[in-house]
Amino acid sequence: MSLDISAVSPTPWESVGRRDPDRARLYRAVFQYRTELATCYPWVYLPQWRGAFKFGELERPCPMGALILLWDRWPLLRGGCPECKAPALGISFGGYLIGGSIGGICLGCDVLVSRRIAGTSPIRSGVEPILKNTPFYLRTGYGVGSSGAPAALIAVLQELGATDLPAANSPSFQAEDAESEEEDEPAATEANVVAQHKRPRSRAARAPVKSPPRYVVKEVVSGMAWSGAIWAVGCLSRESAERALKRRVARNMAEGGEPGAVMAFDREINCLISWSDGVADPKAAVRWWFR
Repeated sequence: MSLDISAVSPTPWESVGRRDPDRARLYRAVFQYRTELATCYPWVYLPQWRGAFKFGELERPCPMGALILLWDRWPLLRGGCPECKAPALGISFGGYLIGGSIGGICLGCDVLVSRRIAGTSPIRSGVEPILKNTPFYLRTGYGVGSSGAPAALIAVLQELGATDLPAANSPSFQAEDAESEEEDEPAATEANVVAQHKRPRSRAARAPVKSPPRYVVKEVVSGMAWSGAIWAVGCLSRESAERALKRRVARNMAEGGEPGAVMAFDREINCLISWSDGVADPKAAVRWWFR
């Protein structure tokens, strides 16, 4: 598969000011073995957050086959590194109605890069025509971005012969730390589902249902293609809620150069206690996202 990685992109990458060697090692291997991946393992994918784009008939997260096609045909996912001039590839993208960003990684010096875009419209208009007549055609969602350990992708790359690979449990691939006190929507796992069915209990023996945490921290997106919450965590104290908000904003800035629309809400007094710069109208946000 040919790929003119030196092609000029519409706007240059900007450095985020942080390096991620493990993520760079992963995408260097993906780039090196892109032909083999696209031929033999086109549907292997990285874990994605809720609300991310779904692809193909089975509505799967972004597969490597789709990402490799987009690298080749969508200029916004390539360009020269602003620090070392080596090739830098886009690995995440998303946005709101009037603003968004593309995040990337330099294959040479490992620096994270970003590029601002004018919302969700350029994303869909760039992605849809490229994937329209392929098995990876675009379904629902608002963007792409890894949010977990790429264990399957690393295993496939090892099978193809890649050697300089990061560990799947590297901190680079850790999902966002949902505040350790309480989660609004804890993920279902095979272990806890089995446990729930292993020892059925009578209604009288069940523990009392806990009331939801007083504080909820939520990140949302709103666009023409999709609107909704992409991350939420419940917290027991105002301090932990504000810490969760700051961590989420810091991660968004590091990965995409934008703070995102992140809000901390107090359920008891029914108002926001803190919010990021991505929230233009806090009062409207309360009515829309915390009804």
